[in-house]
Amino acid sequence: MKAILLQNYGNLDALRIAQVPTPVPAAGEVLVKVNAFTISPLELKIRSGEAKMFVRRKLPMLMGTDFAGEIAEVGEDSTVWKVGDEVLGTVDAFKQSGPYAEYVLVKAEQIIPKPTSITFETACTLPISAVSALQCLRDVGKVKAGQNVLILGAAGSLGHISVQLAKQMGANVTAVCRYNNANFVKSLGADRVIDYSQTSPFAQMEAYDLIFDVVDKYSFKDAKQALRRGGLYLNTVPGPAKMFSALWNPFRAKKMAVFFLKPSIDDLKWVVQQVEEGKLKINIDKTYQGLESIYEATANLEAGHVRGKLVIQL
Repeated sequence: MKAILLQNYGNLDALRIAQVPTPVPAAGEVLVKVNAFTISPLELKIRSGEAKMFVRRKLPMLMGTDFAGEIAEVGEDSTVWKVGDEVLGTVDAFKQSGPYAEYVLVKAEQIIPKPTSITFETACTLPISAVSALQCLRDVGKVKAGQNVLILGAAGSLGHISVQLAKQMGANVTAVCRYNNANFVKSLGADRVIDYSQTSPFAQMEAYDLIFDVVDKYSFKDAKQALRRGGLYLNTVPGPAKMFSALWNPFRAKKMAVFFLKPSIDDLKWVVQQVEEGKLKINIDKTYQGLESIYEATANLEAGHVRGKLVIQL
């Protein structure tokens, strides 16, 4: 099969398209023909080497996390899945070969059925971004009705979902983005928009119960003046310095946390249901065609200012 391999940690040219053996599912596994996959910021961190301390695979390795497609082959003991089933799911990017390929091998419990009402392109955007947004706000941020939430990077892949979910939870949402995305984030339910190129997101002192930093361009030191006493600054990009800083939480009136995704089929089913019912809208900024588009798509994501998600269709 054709696949995109990471040859070495580095820039975009570290990715190479190659022919590799098509995997064969063992007991408890299924082989999925990939119809669409998305690119997440996590994959950029892995490729650059910033997250290599967490990687448990050897180079060269097959990249990717989220995907949607059709089951092409099942392990001999499979009673749940059959060939032709339409599914969506994710792999553990630190331990498993990913879906930057024509086929991806996964454990049977890592996928769920794709509803017919949701396209493959939309389905592949949900496992990491939507589940992360849910867990950040519900489990770590513990958002409650009436609280004030500031979302940094509100127009991006994780941010535009977080705006919607925070509003569902009854929060007052202030969205931080570029001026040309203001109407977009307002359409998602944001109560107030800050153009970061004109105004500091933290100019309002002790205003927020939760500051959710999706873009990782700020620090706890930057944000804490805008937190209320007992408030939380939540960052989605792990790193040694941030993790060390988070350990001091018991001694702080204003706290910091670093998010780690906990894969959950139940949470994935919930966000899929939200999309089915029209309560959660996924904005796909652009859909690319074919594995060869990985270079253009990734360069676009790295340049920033993507509104929602980027998808590669096979």
